[in-house]
Amino acid sequence: SVFQLGSDPLEITLNYSPTFIQMGDMINFTASAQNGSFPYHYVWEKRDSDILSWSIIRDINDSYSNIDSFSIKAGTEEFYVRCTVFSNDKSGSQTVLIKAVN
Repeated sequence: SVFQLGSDPLEITLNYSPTFIQMGDMINFTASAQNGSFPYHYVWEKRDSDILSWSIIRDINDSYSNIDSFSIKAGTEEFYVRCTVFSNDKSGSQTVLIKAVN
């Protein structure tokens, strides 16, 4: 079989800082994409650990960067943040669980 350039799956890395979080702290999230091509579409979602539905908190279309960052305040003790990245016919996502100390 012939290896097609760009056929690798879209790989998403999701990091946040600081790693020790107290209620009310600002948390910075950074997502990066590999094996994709411009433009990228980033969809950031959040949900509290006791709620099943996700809420979109950031939606960046036609990005010519393979990195996207933003900050939110830790308003609840436990919540998930998910970033899904779309690149042409590829997509990938990562989710992190944030636990803040009260």
